[in-house]
Amino acid sequence: MKVPILFFCCLSAFLASAFGATGTEIIKYQGESATLSARWLWAVTVARQKNNSENFWIGYTFTRLMNEKSTIGSSYSDDGMPTLRQMIDSGRTPDSARKSTVSSQTYCSGSDEQSPVKIIKDIAILFRCSLSEGKQIQMSDIALSDMCLQFDPENAPMIWLGCAEDAPSIELLRGFYGDYRDIGLKEELITAIALHQEKRLVGELLKNVLNSRDEDELREKAAFWLGQQEHDEALKILRETAQNDRSGEVREQAVFGIYCMKSKSAIDALIDLARRARDIDVRRKAIFWLGQKASKHADEILEEIAVNDEETELQKQAVFALSQLPSGKGVPGLIRVAKTHPNVKIRKKAIFWLGQCDDDRALDALIEFVKDE
Repeated sequence: MKVPILFFCCLSAFLASAFGATGTEIIKYQGESATLSARWLWAVTVARQKNNSENFWIGYTFTRLMNEKSTIGSSYSDDGMPTLRQMIDSGRTPDSARKSTVSSQTYCSGSDEQSPVKIIKDIAILFRCSLSEGKQIQMSDIALSDMCLQFDPENAPMIWLGCAEDAPSIELLRGFYGDYRDIGLKEELITAIALHQEKRLVGELLKNVLNSRDEDELREKAAFWLGQQEHDEALKILRETAQNDRSGEVREQAVFGIYCMKSKSAIDALIDLARRARDIDVRRKAIFWLGQKASKHADEILEEIAVNDEETELQKQAVFALSQLPSGKGVPGLIRVAKTHPNVKIRKKAIFWLGQCDDDRALDALIEFVKDE
């Protein structure tokens, strides 16, 4: 079937309108097949030849299996702004004079419940760079974006390297992590690495960061992303971290990482920490997150802690967690605690949280308590 010439004219007009006459050039790698590191060196050479002392971007893509409706990147309010793919295909960045509003930067928004269908998506890693007086590359920011989303380069030119496999991409990012000292940049590098699908390489790097002498903010970031890896080795590392790490903040982040995992082993680890962790704050966090889980035995474990634990504060935390269990699963346990707990303070807590439950059983129990009074 012949496509009308008018279609191509309209498409060209659309792209010209979208990017604007003052858009900035995108320089795409056109040479023979080369390693990612070789293409990066080519980009550095191009930047030096053009004497880019102002900001410019270097970018490439890797692939990721994602939920159909999930996204990585920033959303804009300007419907006229081109997508990143349109931008690369046209060879021009848009004129950013008409500034769009960024709603928020998100990573992997969307969930299995929203869309169980998974598809391969091209994810761009974009490095904002400049040249020092000695013409050395200085990296100041990293952006991650689906190719199908809009991206505002803020009138800076872009050098585009094409596609990369996971292993060379992770290796390149690992090198940058060692080269730079800025904590914000290193956090972005951890996120970029963690979004790759090569679990062994990703897990190895995150483990190294977690066990390093790096700043706690970076180690917390590594703990968070280990919780997204969903494999036994990552769970083992997080359990050890929750028990033994030198930093309380990192220990608590490791508990959250375990909560993010979906396996039965992760739930068992959370229960074990809630019952037996040496650090009372770790136990408190584990009890809290257990209350957010739709776990088969969470109500029994939390009621047991509420009744039998030696720490009154942990009993109170368990009572609250019972009230947070999905689908009112904790209501029967709350009622029993409210009726029979030997500590009047814990009974009062249970009654209070029953009053916050939108559940007929809780209302009936409260009416019964009033009558008994």
